[in-house]
Amino acid sequence: MRKLHFLFLIFFHICQNINAQNSYIGGYVVALNGDTLRGLVRLFPPQSSRLQKCYFQKSYTDTPTIYTATDIAAYGYENGRSLVSVSHRPDTLKAAMQVFMEYAVVGKLSLLRSKNDYFLYKAKKLYPLLIETKEVQGNDRSYVKTILVFQDVIHGLVQPECPDIVYKSQQIKESELINVVKSYNECIKSPYEVNTITKKSSNSLHFYLEGGFQYMNRQVPTYGQTIDPSGTQFNVPGINTTVPVSSQFFLPTIGVEWHLSRVSNKLAISLEASQFKVSNTLSFRFDNYNYQKDFDDGTISHEYRLFRISPALKYYLNNNSLRPYFKFGLAFYSVQNEKSYLSVRSEVTTSPTAPQKTVQLFNQEGALSFNKKPLGFSLTFGTDIPVVQKLKAFVELKAENTYMSYQAYSFLKKANKSADFNNSLLALSGHLGVRF
Repeated sequence: MRKLHFLFLIFFHICQNINAQNSYIGGYVVALNGDTLRGLVRLFPPQSSRLQKCYFQKSYTDTPTIYTATDIAAYGYENGRSLVSVSHRPDTLKAAMQVFMEYAVVGKLSLLRSKNDYFLYKAKKLYPLLIETKEVQGNDRSYVKTILVFQDVIHGLVQPECPDIVYKSQQIKESELINVVKSYNECIKSPYEVNTITKKSSNSLHFYLEGGFQYMNRQVPTYGQTIDPSGTQFNVPGINTTVPVSSQFFLPTIGVEWHLSRVSNKLAISLEASQFKVSNTLSFRFDNYNYQKDFDDGTISHEYRLFRISPALKYYLNNNSLRPYFKFGLAFYSVQNEKSYLSVRSEVTTSPTAPQKTVQLFNQEGALSFNKKPLGFSLTFGTDIPVVQKLKAFVELKAENTYMSYQAYSFLKKANKSADFNNSLLALSGHLGVRF
């Protein structure tokens, strides 16, 4: 267990470093005087309130400088996302303040978004796009009237130069706003750039293959010797103790993963299946405590296949190309093709002075068997590694603890009995796989 904890601490430390470094990507800040300074900018998801602070550093080893909207004119990323500092009054009763808004379209006429609100931006002036309502008093009742003032704002900015551009929708829709702003910039022959920052990702299904080496530490029944120190009874062999048995083998695994992008781009549900063979052979010998020349010896073999199905919940630690994650799941095992065989040969003298020995043979099929299907829990740390396009590699370090119940067959000189053992399986494995 100490080795397991140590390996997990190392792996988690590596994942933390990867996460810290890859939360910064190439970017820039624009100073108030118009100068551009390039370096690394901390990446946050669209619409995040944390975008109101720009974390900038020249290299990964530098301490980041934190800028607010009053400190710089704009900042952006190499991937095309950019934000501008604008003066905005969210409430008529409050004073205007400088805030960062993210570009959806950058051009002579731009489209900005702040959370769920949209704004046109032209000549460094902000034009809110809102649907206003007011209460109207009728003859016998009062009612609320909706005024589509956002259409007046749009048409007032685009139609003087481009009269054919009309916004027809009765609602504020991002896709239609983008089309109107694009059409205006094309009409006046001004360059523009579209940043589709607010489009929600759809849930996606992925398949993966993985394999690796697994170290299993499990307990299986073996045979010990019941000793009578008084010497008044013959000592008989029987089930006495358990011993840890370790194995290492290759594990091919297939799986499917469903990314819950509509809920969060950091969540996924996975289901994987694998099958592997376990085989053990134990040789033993018992010498009589009183008569050193008496003995029992033999072998017991136990062979079976475990079919494993493991559902798990997966959480990614960031949204970058190198994406550390951890998974917590269940492990359901089905025991298949189980075989076991016990063979014992005994030579026993009837008296300390008698040279004659009695030879006894004992054989038993099914000496060991699983009493119930094992169920376990698994914890996994891993990271995605980009390869080409949608193909990704990944590495994982996985720990799994499974409880098993064995039924073991004992052999005595006069009667055959069975006993149950509740044992555990601790598995530590390293995996390398590809996801597509």
